[in-house]
Amino acid sequence: MKLHLINLINSSSQKDEKPHPLPPPIEKEDRRREERHNVQEKHMTFRSKEEIFSVNDVSKNGFNAKVSERAFGELKPEDVYLCKIRYLGEQYTFKACVKWKKDKNVGFELTEKDHEINTLFVRLTLPIKIGKSLVEIDYDSSLIRSGTTHRYSGLDHTNIYLSVSERNELQAWIIQLKKRILVWQSNEKIYQTLLADENDLENIDKYFLLKAPNSSSEPTKEHTLLCLDIVEASKISHKESIRASLEYKK
Repeated sequence: MKLHLINLINSSSQKDEKPHPLPPPIEKEDRRREERHNVQEKHMTFRSKEEIFSVNDVSKNGFNAKVSERAFGELKPEDVYLCKIRYLGEQYTFKACVKWKKDKNVGFELTEKDHEINTLFVRLTLPIKIGKSLVEIDYDSSLIRSGTTHRYSGLDHTNIYLSVSERNELQAWIIQLKKRILVWQSNEKIYQTLLADENDLENIDKYFLLKAPNSSSEPTKEHTLLCLDIVEASKISHKESIRASLEYKK
């Protein structure tokens, strides 16, 4: 997953705009109790002027970043900044307040969250939690006669199944989130269908070969994005091929 804050403007310095009132201060111990997700391996960055800073972790209410010595001196506690963030080809604008500074690390808290921004930060945190929980477990499909099959299992009844050819090319995948599954087969469109029981996975490999049944439907943009975010945050094999197939209508 790549996240870029492409601009950072001290909104308190703009003559024509006053920063929105800050929310009531949050006690430090409560803020640190909030679940945070380390994203250093995901190379999430934001840019201020000529500098690029690395994001350490994100939560549903903000993020913290490792900054340069110069920026550490310029960023003032309680100042509100206008942030523009680009994620998976979409751009979002929001305001964030400097809440703490320590050892060249700076913590930012969102000062206002509309539905779009709230959805964005949920997208950033929930998939990381699920994606990082995925581990490969022993799996062998009786229906696939050549190549190999893989299964990755994680939190919230999440499973990802891969069918890979003898040339190590991805032939098909199944992404299960509870009862809902997305299915992709080479040269076919993605379709969505429901399992009768999220724990009944005995015959799920039939979807490696089964064309879209009458009960299937086109996946929603929101669910497709969720699956894409989970894949991005994971360490499963063939991520690039899965990402390329997880296209959605904008």
